[in-house]
Amino acid sequence: MSNHERFIPDEGAEKPSQPEEDLSIEGLQKSAEALRLKVAAAQAQREKDVEQKLTDRETLIGEAQKNDEVLRTAEETLEYFTAIHKLGELKDPADIKKLAEIRDLTALLEKRRLEIDKKIDVISNQPRVLEKLYDSAKKEDLERTVEKESAKAREELNPRIDQLANSVRALSEKKDHLYDQRETVERAVSSAWKKVEEVFAKAKNMLKSDFRSTLDRILRDNSSSERIKEQLIKAREDLGWLSGKEKAAVDFLLIKDREGGALHQHRLALTAFADSKQKLEATKAEEAGLAEQYKSIILDAWRAQDEINKLTGKEHSNDLPNDMNHRVDYHLAKWANIKHWEGGKQVGKYDGWHDANKVERNKMLSNTWDYVKNIAGGTTLIYSHPKEPEERE
Repeated sequence: MSNHERFIPDEGAEKPSQPEEDLSIEGLQKSAEALRLKVAAAQAQREKDVEQKLTDRETLIGEAQKNDEVLRTAEETLEYFTAIHKLGELKDPADIKKLAEIRDLTALLEKRRLEIDKKIDVISNQPRVLEKLYDSAKKEDLERTVEKESAKAREELNPRIDQLANSVRALSEKKDHLYDQRETVERAVSSAWKKVEEVFAKAKNMLKSDFRSTLDRILRDNSSSERIKEQLIKAREDLGWLSGKEKAAVDFLLIKDREGGALHQHRLALTAFADSKQKLEATKAEEAGLAEQYKSIILDAWRAQDEINKLTGKEHSNDLPNDMNHRVDYHLAKWANIKHWEGGKQVGKYDGWHDANKVERNKMLSNTWDYVKNIAGGTTLIYSHPKEPEERE
């Protein structure tokens, strides 16, 4: 047959088998999915088998511990009565037989211990089990390291945050006292002013001239006793001849500027009010100082948290900063007599700050803490990582 002749296959020859599977895209996808499910099921079964082996291993370890407890007792008993026997004090055949039984039991327990150890070794040396045990040991070691780092950080941070809580409470009590003091002084100012109005009314009753309106204007336009005094002196200087009653009225009022007089008392009350106002204003600087302390503590907590997060791989964990904030909240709630757990039981009177704040002292405590925290950065400081280096300084 020449090279140009076509090959004609024998019709009786066996034809190649055709695949029965559906070779469409949909068919291939179904086959692939079935294979994936089969592989996943096999992996799940292997994991289940490994977990069962680990459970069996733990069971064997528990049996070994129990066996060891009995073995130690048997060995101690055997050692004691063997010594007694050597001393010739164990003569009763029944006792000697009992000693032999204890010896046999000890040997049996030792043999059983070896058998258990062998079973544990067989399980432990299987590659997948060994890998799991390694991972478990590594995890436990990591947990110990994290716990150690966390404890170290809390040992440094807790006293600082506790001191801050005490300072917030002390400042709150100070502000509460100053506000009470200011209310008392405001009442004193109001009372002193009424007396000033009374002496002015008495002075005006001496007069029938237009000078009455001059006194009204002086009283109306000047809330300061110093300014009133100045205006009275000026008004007297402007009085001419035949103004005896008017001059007497002014002199009567100026006498009230002396110690014990209405104008003098009003001036003292205003001085006390200004002093009270200044002291309250000064508490803002104290609040700002506490805010700086709080911010410093939280940022230090973040630094410690960063080191822990490097170990755990939990980049966004904020346990330490959050715990420091909650520690202050706990102290303040306790001082406000809000219900909390102490000594294994719930103590306190109020269900929450809403109820507790009906007491003015508690409201001041809550407001002072909120103000300090907001100056420091509020919840952002706790829940948002201070990424910029300058924010950490």
